[in-house]
Amino acid sequence: MGIKANRADQRGFSYFLLLWFYKLTFGLYMNLKCNVKMVKNDAYKLEGPYILLANHTHNFDPIFIQTLWPRIICYVTNDTVWKIKPLRKILDKVGLIAKKKMTTDSAAVRGILTNIKKGRIIGIFPEGMRSWDGCTKEIIPSTSSLIKKLKVPVVTVRLKGAMMSRPRWAMDARRGRIVVEPKIALRAEQIKEMTAEEIQDVISKELSHSETAFLRENERLKYRGKNMAEFLELFLFVCRDCGSMAKMRSERSRFFCTECGSEYIFDRDATLYKEDGKARYTLNAWDEYQKKETKQVMDQAIKEGQDDFVLFEDPDVSLLEYIRLEPLRLITKGTLRMTPRGMDFTGDDGKKRVYLTEDISGANIQKNNQFEFTHEGRTFRFLFNERVSPYKWQLSLKCARTQ
Repeated sequence: MGIKANRADQRGFSYFLLLWFYKLTFGLYMNLKCNVKMVKNDAYKLEGPYILLANHTHNFDPIFIQTLWPRIICYVTNDTVWKIKPLRKILDKVGLIAKKKMTTDSAAVRGILTNIKKGRIIGIFPEGMRSWDGCTKEIIPSTSSLIKKLKVPVVTVRLKGAMMSRPRWAMDARRGRIVVEPKIALRAEQIKEMTAEEIQDVISKELSHSETAFLRENERLKYRGKNMAEFLELFLFVCRDCGSMAKMRSERSRFFCTECGSEYIFDRDATLYKEDGKARYTLNAWDEYQKKETKQVMDQAIKEGQDDFVLFEDPDVSLLEYIRLEPLRLITKGTLRMTPRGMDFTGDDGKKRVYLTEDISGANIQKNNQFEFTHEGRTFRFLFNERVSPYKWQLSLKCARTQ
């Protein structure tokens, strides 16, 4: 049986005053600034409780949707926001649900069930993270299991142009257009007859998006900015020409390797090309290349028994401990090295800490400069300096973990 829910959101008049105050102030400002447009259809008018799923490419995706949506959405959000004490009461009051990133969180599930029973909308970004390249990533399988359990309608929202408006790796925004495109993907009666696997297939299809394909289909769309490639090395860290790692740098629209000197230009369709016309790559294709290259290097080191082989290292890294709802605690600073067996950290306190891949779970990236993971029941973060890629640590750890 599904969850018994009220047909309408039962919150009082004050909540809707809050919604419209938000819409007419910060929400309106953000949507005008970013030129956000909604495709209105029957999904927009759907009543009762339902799950709203969206692809995730921009930090303000929840804001773009909520400002144009007629009802309050109870988003499942990163619990890091709850560390800001003045915001906690506001976040709880509007029904936002805290969840620890890339982990199973029973408290978050209870929050979802409670709000569905009250007739509310639950907003989820089921990839579990923002996309670096504008392509929708794998949907977390537990999403379809949750939908099967709740048996309430599912609305999917594709956000198009949001990645190009401000890529995850960028520090500067670009003026263009963002399209919010909702659709009723599944009705409650359909879900009752479907398996979790069938639900997974439907929502994966409905959320599938490629920013490059969207931009090529809409050639008249222009995204203007001064520093189009700046900080791209936070994402792409392997040279496409010589294979060197952590040698890529960016300046304005230029993306180049300090090892071999190869240089690319960031184009309007989110691709990188050489001025001589001999090469052009999508961000996704470059990422697939660096995944393959990283794994090959790791495999070779393991095959040769080089357990102490250093794939790359970063100095002046802060080791922090994460405790829910409390400020991050600095343990020490030091040098972090990636090896085939995991991460080695030599601290300024004189201690060497080894984090083996098989003992690590919940690896994720926070704020583009922090790598978070859980090890032996404790959660830690490595805080990096500017222009150091935490993504290379996440990707390399996945490569090592397959051994």
